[in-house]
Amino acid sequence: MIWSCDPHKPSVDIPFYIYKQYGAPVYYGEGCNPGIDFDISQGTPVIAATEGELTFVGDSDPEASYSGGILVRVQNAQHFDLIYAHLNKVYVKKGQLLKRGQLIGLSGASNDGVPYLHFGICKIGANSQKYSQTYDPEKFWIEGRPQCFDPKADYSKYSQIGITIPIACKAYAKKLSEATEK
Repeated sequence: MIWSCDPHKPSVDIPFYIYKQYGAPVYYGEGCNPGIDFDISQGTPVIAATEGELTFVGDSDPEASYSGGILVRVQNAQHFDLIYAHLNKVYVKKGQLLKRGQLIGLSGASNDGVPYLHFGICKIGANSQKYSQTYDPEKFWIEGRPQCFDPKADYSKYSQIGITIPIACKAYAKKLSEATEK
C-alpha cells in the first residue's frame, strides 16, 4: 500500500521549532514522518506528555542513520504508545509508572548527528516507524493546542489521552536542568 504524506504546521505557535512535521516526507518507513521532530539542543529535558507505563528503553535500530540515541516507549493505559527518540540520557526504567511532566531524560541526536527529539504516538505495540501505525499528535493536545506542561496546573479535569508538549519549558526546564547537573 502507498501512503500519502500529509505534513502540516501546528495549529498555534509553540516555544520550539519543528524540524519535521508529522507526515513530512522521510526516506525510511513508509516515506512519511511518523511523529513530530522538535529541533532542540542536546541536553534539553524531555518529559512525559501524559501518564503511562514505560515499556521499552533502548535503541530500536542502531545501524540506521535516522535512528540513534536512546528510545523510550510509554504505554498510555489502553489508548496508545508514546515514543521519545534520540535521547542521550534517561532517568527512568522499564516498568516504571510515569506522571505527566516527569523527567524522562535529556535529548540527544540521531546517528547522522542531527540534534532533535522525535516524539510520536502509535498504536499499542505497533511499529512506531510506520506512518500507517501512528496517530497525528496534533489530535491529542489538551484543549486542542500544543502547550507546555505547568507543574502548578491541575490536569485531572482532562482526558488521560490529552498530551502536553514533551519538552520542559521555561522555569520548569531550568529547574530540571539544574537537578540533572547535581
